[in-house]
Amino acid sequence: MTGSRQIITASGGFAYGVIDGDLYTVGPPRNRYLLAPWRPPAFHPLAPSLPPVDYGDLTTWRNRPANLALRWLYGGREARSAMRNAFAASCHVDRWQVVEVSRIGPGDPTPAVEPIPDDAVPAGILLLVHEAGSWPLRELTWLLSNAMFHQPHRPARVLFEADTLDAWPALRASLAHLQARDSAQRAPSR
Repeated sequence: MTGSRQIITASGGFAYGVIDGDLYTVGPPRNRYLLAPWRPPAFHPLAPSLPPVDYGDLTTWRNRPANLALRWLYGGREARSAMRNAFAASCHVDRWQVVEVSRIGPGDPTPAVEPIPDDAVPAGILLLVHEAGSWPLRELTWLLSNAMFHQPHRPARVLFEADTLDAWPALRASLAHLQARDSAQRAPSR
């Protein structure tokens, strides 16, 4: 939206404005979240060469019929990151829209918003939620109320990442009304 202009006024409260992006608020003074297109990690020429990552089960999970499916990926951070990035790259190649979510704390400034491209019809949407075990349950359930994940002819997959399985049972129970297919997977040690 080149040349867009937005004027926002707040009297005795909070106001947020965004052009060309999605900013969702849960109300003051709670945290907010920002959705942005996934970007592959930058290659570093001195980084050690790692063996290929096996993320095959994630592809099977993605391809099973369901409008909404949730996966809790837990275990070592390095293995999770490698699986996430390899899987996200594969989804991107397969025409899935890959989106990352970032938390914005109540005192944090709102970052510049990057638009989520929606020009071509994607095969589906994959949301990556980093360190999901540290998110408050209320915020994760609010995140999944976004209409982006409930479109009838566009499958949505949400990949939660965490160190442990501890927060998964509570989240799973609180999302039962969504009738989403859900599962957990331990990342292999590297």
